[in-house]
Amino acid sequence: MTTIAYRNGFLAADQRMTAGDTVTATYIKIARSPTGELGGACGTGVYNYNFKRWIEGGMKDDPPPPGEIER
Repeated sequence: MTTIAYRNGFLAADQRMTAGDTVTATYIKIARSPTGELGGACGTGVYNYNFKRWIEGGMKDDPPPPGEIER
């Protein structure tokens, strides 16, 4: 379960990635765009990675759909 919280200009999220009951990794789930917007993602590791890349790349076009693998 991911926790993302926002208050007074601050965005925070946990860093735990799991598969069932097993902790598989730690991962930063928040990203900042080149113009300063913040975003956070939850879901699969692939989706988190693609969503962060989309934000850091300036959020051009639509956000990646959940589960999509970019190569």
